[in-house]
Amino acid sequence: MKTKSARGFTLIELLVVIAIIALLVSILLPALGKARKLARQAKCNINIKQLGVAINSFANDKKEKIGTLTWNVRQPGTNQVFQVEAGGTYTAQYDYQAAVAEMIDLIRKYAPNYQDFPTGITAMPYQQFGHLALVPYLTKKLPDPVVICPEDYVSSELSADPKGTNQRIPSDLALPFRGSYAYAGGTWAPDVRDTSAGIGVSPVPGDAGQVQFFPLTRMGNRLMSQIVAPSRKAIMFEDYSWHTRYRATYYTHPTSNPSMLMGDGSARSVSRIDEVNPGGVLSKTPGGSIKIPATVTWVPTAGITNQPPWPDNVSTTQPARMMWTAGGLRGIDVGGAEPF
Repeated sequence: MKTKSARGFTLIELLVVIAIIALLVSILLPALGKARKLARQAKCNINIKQLGVAINSFANDKKEKIGTLTWNVRQPGTNQVFQVEAGGTYTAQYDYQAAVAEMIDLIRKYAPNYQDFPTGITAMPYQQFGHLALVPYLTKKLPDPVVICPEDYVSSELSADPKGTNQRIPSDLALPFRGSYAYAGGTWAPDVRDTSAGIGVSPVPGDAGQVQFFPLTRMGNRLMSQIVAPSRKAIMFEDYSWHTRYRATYYTHPTSNPSMLMGDGSARSVSRIDEVNPGGVLSKTPGGSIKIPATVTWVPTAGITNQPPWPDNVSTTQPARMMWTAGGLRGIDVGGAEPF
């Protein structure tokens, strides 16, 4: 009795099947990558909303104060010693130095095995480290994943190994705690610069991370009730636009589309940064107040080797926008023209 042998695939049929599978993969992979990117952006917005809830909780507990570093000196220009966690001390003459003491205190208190965090830090802390004041209202542990955008590989890598595989210099030791979201200047600085009274803060031309201020300026302790247009005033924002279509870039670049936390607790994004008002510094004069344009210049952050570069030949000096809103908390970033 004869039996028929099972017929196998020919080489041509196998090649056709492989080609079809390769075609499907080439079609589906970009779609899957886009879906993952959208999911990470959604998680970023969730983080921002959580920060909004924490800021409101902070305000409820602290007599309407905006949730950022709030330690102050009694008298600017006079030495004051602050006690910090784990038996340390920090001597401050100005409010920003008192805020550094608070930053050290919080890191020592909430970062495991970091009670030896050095007291030699001198940087202006409000913009990049103000969120440390919110840790009791978030995970109660530092580094806190809520303050890191899922797309921010720089902060993710730093926070995964806070002390670093190589010993960092003291000024770099705080980098793992900086997060992805910066505070707008009006959340901690006065709305108006008054040269005659020696009060005010403004950005330093040529460096996005530096500010200049008059010694008598009081910083911190701004109030939520001082925000005139909560749904149109950003209080925190991504200082790098991690969701830009092609590559991450600093928030001032014309192609950036950073996410922002508004004064009403909502998360908001723009399709391009030029949808945000250019910003500026209000300066008091005998005849009223004038707006001085505020610009910032992108420079790489010292101590970070894998930071996204400036992507093209467009000038690195751009309008400061929501970092220095014209009129501070009285100003408008999106959804309307600047009132000044």
